[in-house]
Amino acid sequence: MGENNLLLDDAFNFVREKGSIIVAVSGGSDSMAALFLANVWAKKTGREIHAVTVDHGLRAEAAAEAAFVAMVCDRLDIVHTTLAWDGIKPTSGISAAARNARYDLIEEFARDIGVRIIVTGHTSDDQAETVLMRLRRSKSDQVSSGRGHSGMCRRTLLSGGTLLLRPFLGVTRDKLRTYLNDVSQSWIEDPSNHDEVYERIRLRNELRGDTRKKSNLLRYSAVMGRMREVVSRAAARLLADCCTPNFGQVFGLDSKELRAAPYPVLLMSIKAVIAGAGGGLYLVSDRQLQPVLDDINCGRSKRVTLGNCVIDIDSHKLEIYREARNLNSTMIGPGESHFWDGRLQIINDSQENIRIEAMSAEYIAVAKKDRSCKFKSVRKSILLSSPLITTASGLTIPIQFDRSLLPPHLELRTGALAIENFCPEWDFALLEWVKSIELQTSHSDLINSIKGE
Repeated sequence: MGENNLLLDDAFNFVREKGSIIVAVSGGSDSMAALFLANVWAKKTGREIHAVTVDHGLRAEAAAEAAFVAMVCDRLDIVHTTLAWDGIKPTSGISAAARNARYDLIEEFARDIGVRIIVTGHTSDDQAETVLMRLRRSKSDQVSSGRGHSGMCRRTLLSGGTLLLRPFLGVTRDKLRTYLNDVSQSWIEDPSNHDEVYERIRLRNELRGDTRKKSNLLRYSAVMGRMREVVSRAAARLLADCCTPNFGQVFGLDSKELRAAPYPVLLMSIKAVIAGAGGGLYLVSDRQLQPVLDDINCGRSKRVTLGNCVIDIDSHKLEIYREARNLNSTMIGPGESHFWDGRLQIINDSQENIRIEAMSAEYIAVAKKDRSCKFKSVRKSILLSSPLITTASGLTIPIQFDRSLLPPHLELRTGALAIENFCPEWDFALLEWVKSIELQTSHSDLINSIKGE
């Protein structure tokens, strides 16, 4: 027990942030050990701890499992909450959907109670399985940069700004179970953890007992994590030097500087810009981007569409902006938050409903007849993807060009969902670049840099 505890006692040493924590607890061995160990750490550091169990509504046993966790928490004098994943469940991709729903529910709960840190019980076994899955999925991609091979990160930011901590990525599941046995605490065995219909379970069984293969996967993921951080930092520096963002996330880039960059840095830089301009949930793939990189390196003049973006390429510059299609209209009520089109976050703390949508051709035509119109010289192809807010009173506000009429307590910021959602610490430099977009842009930049159609 003593040797095992020496390893576990160091698990939280990397945590620098202060404040209360939430522990995600399913009742399985990993999360139960995380609950006990986080409780010891919280008492040492004077933190308040909350335990959260998510009932996905997928198994009849889930309610009883949540009750078991609640009973243990009551004995430990820890506040416990069960969150339910309600609504219609998808017919495919259920594991990924359940995982996303779990984090969304826990993060929303964290915001409600004012907590900024979530702790999970992921282990080195989970890490090895994750890396092996990603290796096999990318095996056929001959131009893969291998970013996903870094696996899970100990520190990850969720899209709402909550910090997800995984303290036990360097600890085996067996060590956590030994700890639970030492403290005489039982756990629940989820029957799905033995069902080989799931890819992860098949790989778990493949790795069971093969300590050498597991060790190699973990060493490889650590190297890839360090490489990912180096590339992300270099890409952020390159973008700071050669990329000029404008309101609406219209990006101009210097082709010469791009061509001089190392291939992995060039690849990541263009992916980040497409994420900022296009707002997609995921970064575009290496294979999708390769023809664009070929055009940049050859100095060819070309217009292509990729990742919801229009990309105008010539020998001197690139211009990347949102394609004018698949833009939704959303009503945002008082107290609600929404990430519109994956590139604009709206927090509505005003007392009225607001609607956000893209400008229509009709609105643009009427607005440009007004002498005071602030976007007369901006070409229509860009305006058609520009956000327009309509208030409950019917006031329309082209927010890229004039925010002076916004209702009080309405907060807006530009973003890039593909970078911000589950952003690992390795990519924090890119996240800082995304946050700098708002500071670098100005109305005059956009109007001066983009002339008529």
